[in-house]
Amino acid sequence: ARNKSPFSSSSSKAASTVLVESLASQLRACELRTADALADAERESAQAARCERENEKLREKLKRMEESVKELQRVCALDRRKRMEGDERAAEAKAKEERMKLDVREAICLLREREREVEEFAKMAKEA
Repeated sequence: ARNKSPFSSSSSKAASTVLVESLASQLRACELRTADALADAERESAQAARCERENEKLREKLKRMEESVKELQRVCALDRRKRMEGDERAAEAKAKEERMKLDVREAICLLREREREVEEFAKMAKEA
């Protein structure tokens, strides 16, 4: 069983060498793919971290904007309330002005009536 031909021994060694070289080549290819995948994963991780930082900045900006909106709503409500109060005061002033005009007209009428009475009294006194 040990009496193999030198040809078969060397061809067996050649086959083993080809197999080893093939496996080594496959291993190198696998290592390169692994390195590429690792680099891709690191890039994606860095991109995800950048996105997360950007999202955090946007969340902070949104929070500030929401606070600004609440402040503007508060100011608008206050302004609306003041405007309504001003409108009410203006309406009250207008009503008071109208009442005063009526009072003045009434007073003028009373004065004219008194004037006529005085004229009549003077006329009667003259005739008497």
